[in-house]
Parts: sequence; structure tokens; C-alpha cells
Amino acid sequence: MVAFAAVVAPRYLLSWDAPSTPAADRAKAVNDIRTTLLQGLAGVALLAGTFFTWRQLDVSRHGQITQRFTAAVDPLGNTGPEVRIGAIFATDFASSRGCGSLDRPKLKLSPRSLPSTPP
Repeated sequence: MVAFAAVVAPRYLLSWDAPSTPAADRAKAVNDIRTTLLQGLAGVALLAGTFFTWRQLDVSRHGQITQRFTAAVDPLGNTGPEVRIGAIFATDFASSRGCGSLDRPKLKLSPRSLPSTPP
């Protein structure tokens, strides 16, 4: 594609526009067209790179959220009520960071709502 923009396209674009221009002016016009086309391709490459970088950052962020949520769920099976309460709040915090656009119910927790033995 770069070869097409650098070699073929400038001559083709200029051939129908000014067939009887002098050689010096024609060479400058071809060079100007070539410069413009290559700058356009560089801009497209920059936009594509920006998009893929953004996408990679988004995937990485979702992976971190999943990892945090998994780490917060692990202590829920612990026998100590303090650890379970901390795990519930950590799970709530991790889920609130992951789904900012979704409405979710708030956890209402009291020490009496916890069973005395883990399930």
C-alpha cells in the first residue's frame, strides 16, 4: 500500500489533471502528491496504533478487575466472621469498580445477618 501511494498513485493522479505540464513542474507536483499521500498514510497508521493501544489498555483493565474480584471472593469461605465481612466489602468494592455503568444493589450487612458457621 505504501508502494502504491509512493509510486503509482502520484503519477496516476497527475496524469488526468495536467497532461501537458513541463517536466520540472510535473516532477514537483508528483513529489507534492507523494508527500501528501504518505502523510495521510502515516496519520492512518497513527490512528490505528492509538486504537489498538486503547483496546489493549481496556483489556488489561478488565483483567485487573477480574483478578481483584477473584481475590476478594477467596476469603468468603473463611471461618472468622471478620474475614468474611472484609471479604464482602472487598467484593462490593471490586464489583463497583468493574461495572460503573450498571446499577447494582448495595450490600446491607449487619453482624446478625451472618451465619455462625460458614456454608
